[in-house]
Amino acid sequence: MSKIICDICGTAYPETATQCPICGSVRPGGVEAVPASTENGEEAPRTYTYVKGGRFSKKNVRKRNRERMASGQYEEPEEDYDDYGDEEKSNNTGLVIAVIVLALAIVATLLYIGSRFMRPQEQPGNDTRPVATTEQTEPATDETLPEIPCEDVVISKQSLTFDKKGVAYLLNVTTQPRDTTDEVKFHSSDENVVTVTDGGKLTAVGSGEALITVTCGDKVTQCQIVCTFEDDTTEPTETQETVDPNAELKLNREDFTLTSKGSTWKLYNGEIPDEQITWTSDNEKVATVKNGTVTATGKGMATITAEYGGTKVTCVVRCADSVGAYVEPTEPESEEEEIKNYVLSHEDVTIGIGETFVLTLKNKNGDEISVTWHVGEDGLCTIDGNRVTGAKIGIATLTTDYEGEFYKCTVRVVEKN
Repeated sequence: MSKIICDICGTAYPETATQCPICGSVRPGGVEAVPASTENGEEAPRTYTYVKGGRFSKKNVRKRNRERMASGQYEEPEEDYDDYGDEEKSNNTGLVIAVIVLALAIVATLLYIGSRFMRPQEQPGNDTRPVATTEQTEPATDETLPEIPCEDVVISKQSLTFDKKGVAYLLNVTTQPRDTTDEVKFHSSDENVVTVTDGGKLTAVGSGEALITVTCGDKVTQCQIVCTFEDDTTEPTETQETVDPNAELKLNREDFTLTSKGSTWKLYNGEIPDEQITWTSDNEKVATVKNGTVTATGKGMATITAEYGGTKVTCVVRCADSVGAYVEPTEPESEEEEIKNYVLSHEDVTIGIGETFVLTLKNKNGDEISVTWHVGEDGLCTIDGNRVTGAKIGIATLTTDYEGEFYKCTVRVVEKN
């Protein structure tokens, strides 16, 4: 009986079977049966049918047939092997090309890694000089960075006028020398008129006048601010007309200072409408009041009174002509009154805890005189050059003397609202 050789696993099985009993491969239609034995009863030399791929591909079949021919067990059939040579040569050529491409890719990768991570480190800015030693990079000491005092400070504007609420302006400051180590500071004499940030940005808040003081070390300059726009007023509504008669009437200041003519301060911001409160000033030459807003009109002191529902409260307001302006001496009202040749920028000031102002002594030409200030009540306020800062609630007296004349400023430190 002839047998069929499986082209998948090489198992011989009877030609009557339709598939290999071992791997289950279906018998190909082009495979021929192989005789099981010769006429003499001996097993015939096994030959293989050429099939595509696997163990019995043309290449593998030829190889085994050549081995049998060498041993005398099989004669090579007359076949053309040229196509086999071409196929083998083609397969070998493709393999060689693939190996070369892979080798080139590996070499290129190694070169990139070497150039990326094995080259000397460069300094920032493509500077290939050696890294500075520890001694060269030690932090600068006080000897290498001395303090540079400010010799002069100049601002971009000496005066400004704002005609609209919320308008902002950046006050540019130039110091001499420019690399001074002294800090530039800004201060507004009335933040109800204009506010100023640490960077010099001014913002109009309310109508009136205020003074912006710029200091750098012991150098001081000032900018006069005038806001000409009308303050916003709220028309009374029906709900405002009917207010609880037991509502508390309490002012936000009991004693305060307006540093220049035209300066204003909103004295009440409670629940009671300002129009329903009766406001009076005992000296309108010094200060007037309308709907709770106090306006400085001249130098001196006035008492503001507010009355509502049988409750009456008062507040003292102190006003100056203008900060730093020289006032011509007048004839003394008595023999004890002394005529002085210099004038203080402030004689009576009310500030909150943490608030500041600049106290100066000037001559007739408005030139600032360098003096040393003394605090009579220790701890109520502090002095840094000409800048006075409120520290604790109380009344402090600042004094100085110059050319035999004695000068005094009263500072009232109150709780800041």
